[in-house]
Amino acid sequence: MFDQVVVGISFEAHWSGMDELAAALARGLGVDVTLVHVGPDRGELLALGWDALVRRPLEDAGVRASFTWRDGDVVDALLQVCGGFQEPLLLVGASTVHDPRRGFLGGTTLKLLMDGRVSVVTIPTALTWTAPDRPLRVVYASDLTDISTGWMTRAGQLADALDAELHLTHVVPIPRKAFLHPSDRHPIWDEQLEIERSLKWLAAHELSGRSPHKVHAIAHRSVPHGILDEVEALEADLIVLGTRRGRYDNRIGSVAQALLRLSPVPVLVLGD
Repeated sequence: MFDQVVVGISFEAHWSGMDELAAALARGLGVDVTLVHVGPDRGELLALGWDALVRRPLEDAGVRASFTWRDGDVVDALLQVCGGFQEPLLLVGASTVHDPRRGFLGGTTLKLLMDGRVSVVTIPTALTWTAPDRPLRVVYASDLTDISTGWMTRAGQLADALDAELHLTHVVPIPRKAFLHPSDRHPIWDEQLEIERSLKWLAAHELSGRSPHKVHAIAHRSVPHGILDEVEALEADLIVLGTRRGRYDNRIGSVAQALLRLSPVPVLVLGD
């Protein structure tokens, strides 16, 4: 499981949900936090004592936190820091989330996700995350493929570490032409049957462990919006998913892109 929480922070902006989420993850995983700032303004930040200021909320929450500076390309610097750990969990703010006019994510976040070597949690800019007064609720969205079982196992391990509820979710996409045959007797697509098949697949791959979890399958014309509907209904705190990168250009899947752009809660994309 993850052996360090790494947080990319900016002098110009700080996501209000980042401190508490980083602290909750670090406490649950039993690891420390490394705060990373990339830029040429080290002298200015030292003079302001900014390193101590950004560590303080984490230390007040009982988490050991260190601060490090890097120069050069932001993506390369963050990956270099992450490379010092066996399996880090990287938290970054999604600067253009909720703004479809500017693409689906900021360039730094997109490049980190496309790299695929590190698991990345994107935190929406509009989020004010506060640890709930109940167990955390983690939604893992499965596409019912063999490769997704590995991601589901890791989602279960994370939920166990956080003592969180794990909800396994699959959205059955409704075909555009999901109508009855012209004879009105032979349906060409059976929603209930597809849901039952999905539930059977998820049940066959249920996880063992102490993490309580429930299995959900729904039909929806849009897979990402179906997942978000489930997140809203469950009042979930974190979405976990895996996504295939393209063999040559490392593009991440369209469902992941939509979730990252639209989700009102943090999204963890597991590394390869």
